[in-house]
Amino acid sequence: MKDRIGRPLYFAGVKTGKNYVSYHVMPLYMKPDLLKVVPPALKKRMQGKACFNFTAIDDEQLKELAAVTKAGIAAFRDLKLPWMESRKAVSVKSSVQRERPARRSPR
Repeated sequence: MKDRIGRPLYFAGVKTGKNYVSYHVMPLYMKPDLLKVVPPALKKRMQGKACFNFTAIDDEQLKELAAVTKAGIAAFRDLKLPWMESRKAVSVKSSVQRERPARRSPR
């Protein structure tokens, strides 16, 4: 999926800080109904709407985080963005060649 100027759209990321590691899952921010998938143990780790902070992580939390990420991927695929429909109209316009004014030669 692309943003409105064609770059890949940000899905998730990891940030290492001095005292903790943050995992950002953007579909949680874009689709708040995905918070139903987040287990209570992970909700304690949430900082903001789509960020989880960890100083240490156990296997159970890692599995829960993987499940949240998979649910986010599924929701991300079905996401309809406002510029997705207008992109088709833009691509039709861009295929029409426009004449450019002639460049003036330097004096």
